[in-house]
Amino acid sequence: MRTWRVILLLTWLAACAVPPPVMTPVPLPHARHGHRVEPVRGGLLAFGGSAPRAGADASRQSWWLAPGAAAWRRVSDMATPRNFFGSAVIDGVVYAIGNGVERYDFDADRWCPVAPAGQLPRSHFAAAAIGRELFVLGGFPLERSTASLVDVDSGAVRATSAPPGFCAGDHFHCVATLAGELHVIGGLDGETFTPRCQHWIRDGASWRAAEPVPVGVWTKFGGSAVVGDELLLFGEFGGLCYDRASGWRPCAGRGELVAMAAYAGVGAEVCAIGGLPVEGPRRSMLGVYTPATDRWRSRDG
Repeated sequence: MRTWRVILLLTWLAACAVPPPVMTPVPLPHARHGHRVEPVRGGLLAFGGSAPRAGADASRQSWWLAPGAAAWRRVSDMATPRNFFGSAVIDGVVYAIGNGVERYDFDADRWCPVAPAGQLPRSHFAAAAIGRELFVLGGFPLERSTASLVDVDSGAVRATSAPPGFCAGDHFHCVATLAGELHVIGGLDGETFTPRCQHWIRDGASWRAAEPVPVGVWTKFGGSAVVGDELLLFGEFGGLCYDRASGWRPCAGRGELVAMAAYAGVGAEVCAIGGLPVEGPRRSMLGVYTPATDRWRSRDG
């Protein structure tokens, strides 16, 4: 009898030791750009954007790639269509930002309103989470091209200080939260359409200058993701990596110029999903960058 108990105990322990399914990125069902992808619950949630072959409601669609799944699954649509917008994750909850704010309720499979429409820019802005708030900067229309904070608990939207030198109409900044600090990097000057090298860190209600980017950067032809303690930035300039200890250094660029892809940090890698090819035919619908090897790999859709 004791032997069988030991066998049952060992079997149970072995079952408990089985690692959870690994999320392996795969291309979206349709070519898509101007969308967002966020890592959550061990998988990926993709939503919004432009996808002519996906139907008239493409800019409201949401897709879920579960851990271990080989294909994306359609889930509930957003209430508001969105293109070239922003998103963030706070405490495992995904927020879609643009015009107003919605959050995705996984358990109920529905998008819920957080902040009403009409208070935030619709497109071309940058956004990131800091604490229980969403920081939104720039974009269009011009009358909403400011710096704002959204309290995700109350839905209240309030104006906040913008980084030095910011003007209404500036857009395509890289905004990211790294080690609890909010970084604003580069961006396109709304008057001269020149990419900037500025790098600011939010310190309470004020800003402090950080090491500038070596080249002017903007995110139309690239994107950014945080992996561990590093911020990775990609675009027509190639690739750049930033950490607080050593500052900026070059890393491998994707090698394919793609507009408005969705970038996300997935485990120890960066995924670039979808996007619109700029030069020649599309070569891949999914690019994966591994910082440990400083290499990109592609997967065709």
